[in-house]
Amino acid sequence: GGRAAAATTARRVRLFGGSLRTSVAMLCPRSVSPFHFIRLFREQTGLTPHRYLAQNRIRLAKKLLRESDNLTETALAAGFYDQSHLNRWFSRLIGISPAAYQKACHILDLG
Repeated sequence: GGRAAAATTARRVRLFGGSLRTSVAMLCPRSVSPFHFIRLFREQTGLTPHRYLAQNRIRLAKKLLRESDNLTETALAAGFYDQSHLNRWFSRLIGISPAAYQKACHILDLG
């Protein structure tokens, strides 16, 4: 039923949600339709699975940007397909480019 699916969803988020190589398909239990899963996930986290995974990747990218100068390596290490993919998501969620964020961190010596 709905409660069992919600409990399964919560467990899967805890198990796989932090992994940068996780896909939405990996989070979705086989016993639940993808549409129902997205609804349950949003109820529990306030985010869609895709947005949740993107935020986890951006969180790691921010940490890596403070420690490294290589944007391409940062993008790949954070689970993005390439630097352009990182740039799009970073700008969308943070409001500035990864390079601008990196520069600001170095100016403020947050690394």
